[in-house]
Amino acid sequence: MIPAVFGLILLGLGALLRRPERARFASWAALGVALLGLLAPLGNLGRVLSAGPFVLNAASFANIAMALICGIYLALWIWKRKSDGQ
Repeated sequence: MIPAVFGLILLGLGALLRRPERARFASWAALGVALLGLLAPLGNLGRVLSAGPFVLNAASFANIAMALICGIYLALWIWKRKSDGQ
């Protein structure tokens, strides 16, 4: 449920990126959401791993997928900033 909410928020921010006057705000807001979307699942997975043997269930898979997608978004954002010289 939580990854779906993050996805909806990012979808809305992506729609805002189409407006030139809101693009800067939407870009930084999406970056913040993606950072939270990376750190929260990693913290949750760390808690699960420290509790005992790891079992890959739907919740663990959703956490891993969300962390990967948000991590890829952050990496691409950083790469684009560096390649644009900003």
